[in-house]
Amino acid sequence: MSAPPQRDADQAAKRSKRNTVVVTDTFSRTFHQTRRATFASIHKEAQQDSRTTRILIKALQQSGRMSVDAANRINFFTKLFLEGIAKDYAQFADEMTLNKFMQSRLAREMDGVADFLNNKNLINRWISARPNETDTDLINYTVSFLNGTIEREVLPINSSEPFVSYLDKLYQDLNWIDWGQANKKIITPTQAIHALHVHADNFGLDKLDGLALGERLAKGDRVVTATAWMSPLAKERLDKAAILFCLAREPNLGLVEAPRHSMPLGEQLTNIRRAFLYKLREEWQLSQMFLPNADRSNVFVDHNALVNTQGKTFSELVNDPVINSIPGMSTLDLQVRESLVRRKLDRMGESTEYRFGTLQHGMVTILKRSLLVQGDTVPDSFGPEAQMVGQFLALCGRWEAKQSVMLNPKMLLAQYLAQASGENITVGLTTTQQKIAALEIYLGERWLANYGEPPQRFDRNAALLKLIKAASQNPATRDERLYSNVGGRHFRGAVIGSREQFQQAEDAYNQALTSNAWIHARAKENIRESGRELNAGNMQTEREAIIARFHAQTETERENNDLLRIIRGIPLIGNVWRFGEGIYNGNAEEIIGAIPIAGNVYELEEGIRHGDAGRAVSAIPIIGSGYQFEEALRKGDGIDIVMTGAAFIFDVATLGEVRTGAARSGLNMAEHMALKEAELPTAHAIGLRNYLSLRKALDIPLKTEHIESTVGNFEHNNAGISLGDPYGIESFITRHDLPPVVEVPVPSIMAFGEEMDKYQVAAPSSEILVNESGIFESENNRYIKSGDKYYPVRYDADNGTWRVFYPDNPTKPAIPVRYQDGIWQIHSDVGLKGGGGLLRGRVLQPAVSGLEGLFNDEMKDVDHYLVKRKESFDNYYELLKFSKKPYEGSFDVEGHIAGHQKMAETHPGTGKTYFDIRTHSDSNKALSITGKAVGPREFANEIKKYVKYYKPGTPIRLLACEAGRGGVFSFAQRFANAMNVPVKAYTVEVNLLSSMAALEKYAKVFEPS
Repeated sequence: MSAPPQRDADQAAKRSKRNTVVVTDTFSRTFHQTRRATFASIHKEAQQDSRTTRILIKALQQSGRMSVDAANRINFFTKLFLEGIAKDYAQFADEMTLNKFMQSRLAREMDGVADFLNNKNLINRWISARPNETDTDLINYTVSFLNGTIEREVLPINSSEPFVSYLDKLYQDLNWIDWGQANKKIITPTQAIHALHVHADNFGLDKLDGLALGERLAKGDRVVTATAWMSPLAKERLDKAAILFCLAREPNLGLVEAPRHSMPLGEQLTNIRRAFLYKLREEWQLSQMFLPNADRSNVFVDHNALVNTQGKTFSELVNDPVINSIPGMSTLDLQVRESLVRRKLDRMGESTEYRFGTLQHGMVTILKRSLLVQGDTVPDSFGPEAQMVGQFLALCGRWEAKQSVMLNPKMLLAQYLAQASGENITVGLTTTQQKIAALEIYLGERWLANYGEPPQRFDRNAALLKLIKAASQNPATRDERLYSNVGGRHFRGAVIGSREQFQQAEDAYNQALTSNAWIHARAKENIRESGRELNAGNMQTEREAIIARFHAQTETERENNDLLRIIRGIPLIGNVWRFGEGIYNGNAEEIIGAIPIAGNVYELEEGIRHGDAGRAVSAIPIIGSGYQFEEALRKGDGIDIVMTGAAFIFDVATLGEVRTGAARSGLNMAEHMALKEAELPTAHAIGLRNYLSLRKALDIPLKTEHIESTVGNFEHNNAGISLGDPYGIESFITRHDLPPVVEVPVPSIMAFGEEMDKYQVAAPSSEILVNESGIFESENNRYIKSGDKYYPVRYDADNGTWRVFYPDNPTKPAIPVRYQDGIWQIHSDVGLKGGGGLLRGRVLQPAVSGLEGLFNDEMKDVDHYLVKRKESFDNYYELLKFSKKPYEGSFDVEGHIAGHQKMAETHPGTGKTYFDIRTHSDSNKALSITGKAVGPREFANEIKKYVKYYKPGTPIRLLACEAGRGGVFSFAQRFANAMNVPVKAYTVEVNLLSSMAALEKYAKVFEPS
């Protein structure tokens, strides 16, 4: 139904008499009126409006977008809406009445009204720009625009146009603002509203309630219903605040010029208004975050810390009910939701780099807050953990030197951690000194749990060596070296009643575990990180679990194994312990290198330990003993052997020498009988050949100590405190009131000690060149350098590492080293793939450029990576070919998948064959393809990016140490989540000598969640 033309003119005249200009909104669908006389001729406006309506209706009909009846109906509702808003708001005094009116009469037509009005504004401008064009021409042009065949024309701006006049007024009303200061101080939309309220001409006006507007929008109101109840003056103040906020945040924003063309100013204003209103919605949602519920069981802010967040990641917090229960949050995209939560945490000074409730999270939060308090820029990240800890300790150092306005950072950290963990550690204490002491003890315990040294595992090799040296009748075994030659005897032998002594040592070790401070501290930390309640029951369970991981199996426990006794009957094994050349430096690891069957010793030990008889049988290459062993198994007998790395040793010294029975029994030990090889039993001859071959070919690395990181003592300081109150805490404590504070070293890499001096050589006389991998080359020799010292090296292609060797005797064991972060380090992980720690090793001081540029974004896939590695390392090509794909359906970061571990296995749920990935790891990080220790998400991204032959959706078997430890917080679970595939991993060490059958009992399958 069409409205009479005369009625149109009358209504237009009425609007003009009220000094009203209608400003329409394109996107937010709001409609704005302001009382301002802008039209010179009432009749001209009425006539143009009628002509515009007629042209638009015709164009809509011809474009097929709307029927004539529909267009007329839209036009009718538009006029009805504008007339209703233009009244004195008597019928809208009640918001419920207003909402009912909007929903019942206009909701169905809202989009059409907004589009109709917007297009009318545009056509009005076209008509003004084309006074001589016919209606037919304008209709054709409008149809083309509606159908998208032409773009909107850039039209000149008429200063008398209502939008221009209105915007100019708004901008002039803000001429009191110092925009430089506004850019610094107006960060939120509510700050813009407050600034206008403070500086308003009439301060008595009610303040515009921005959060109330935001709440209405968050709870589902459309912009039009949220603002329709506002008076024209309130809407004008809203527009001023929107422009102030927009220009404060985007000082270069042009109010007229847009990126592609000049927008109709009404559209531009409403875009600004819409963005401002959406920011108000976000501000209200931010104000509702982390409020406590009735029983305070949710995640909420308690003083200066988030509580009930222990063990949560940032992603888990974003998806927590405390966030999604806020109106409007659950409908937002994940990226927007994350942005809002991060903004809230940034305002609180909370970090998102580490799991909430952890010591690391606490340190980063204190660092972040210290920068915010001082007005400094906060970096996106404080770097790797060691770097972050260094920055925190540097902050503590500045406070000690009275260069900081912060309170004591260590006290802040202790208080924050206790608050975040919900642990009231000062309850019952009365004096300030008592409470400070409690905080210091609390922080010291948590530091110990994270950076203290765990108890050393019971070392049977070392225990054996100690017993050997104590009982040996050859004093040379107590010396650093035991020199020998081809014709001499390497040892004389000894008889040791070892089982009882082992039992005593094992019992003493296990008893000490029950009172170990690190175990106690680590148990508490595990409970916190898993979000469990810190009570006596959970503590006992967690302590027992940790103790079980370190527990040394005693001789009595070994007697109770299902496989017993039979190895004692093998003639070559018993209580007579003999060892070869490796004893010369007292290193138990090198004793293993003297064993003729080397790796099989581990197979034998693992078979006995895990009750795997078949594996134990295959480990013994002694024909006669093998018959005896298998016969005993058929009869149901078992195995018992005092098994250390050096337990299974042939009674041999050099080729052609075999101990007699008398020597074996401890009698007449100085005697021996030389036999020709042909006179030996076949099994012994094979063993002797293996012995000589393996001693020449095997290079067993020296054992490398773990990095030491201990909790230092409190250091007393009687200097005065630097005042500062960043958290609103009125502190009266001065430094002389404080007991000593915790001083802890930064976890770092230790330098080489004097033991490396024996490898040193004189500087080469000829010109020496260094390649990009840190190797100095002179003629046909290669060296590494530390300061002014040179060390000879050779490349071990079997293990993919460089080794420093004895210059006077290259056949002696050589030390594996690697060049990492510009520093030469002992490569302690060689030969134990998957079992090495990620932060081990002693280092030489850097003297040559590093390989930082080797791994970068140019690396497109594994093939490119291999080429890069080939260019950087001599003789590395064969290893790299192997490391790319050791066998079909596998990938190895460094090329050490053992052949016996190639075992096709299917995931029971999907029926797909596992894709094998081998790397170094622990429960938190893994060695990536780029040579760095990374978290599970980054590790997954690199697999997806570089391992092109991995098919997405294929389940993964992760051959990596302890990747399955930690349950839902384990590396494997988080890796499964990142890859979105099932991941099978293990809770124990996985090395080259591990059999898949023995590992199976420690396997877990982690489904993505």
